[in-house]
Amino acid sequence: PIYQLLHQGTQAEECDFIAPNRRYDHVEDAETRAHLKAQHRLTLANCLAQSRGLMLGDDARPGDEAQP
Repeated sequence: PIYQLLHQGTQAEECDFIAPNRRYDHVEDAETRAHLKAQHRLTLANCLAQSRGLMLGDDARPGDEAQP
């Protein structure tokens, strides 16, 4: 319900986004390190996309015109 309120509500609400900071450079196994770094990039991209979507609404979607 909270995400529906944030995305579809009519009132302005404050929210925080917590982005991942750890890069896993210290992991010795190369395959595991590569996997964790890829997951880190995806998680960070998701965080930034969610915050952009909430900030801009329909205007955040490239190529789509916002509906009045």
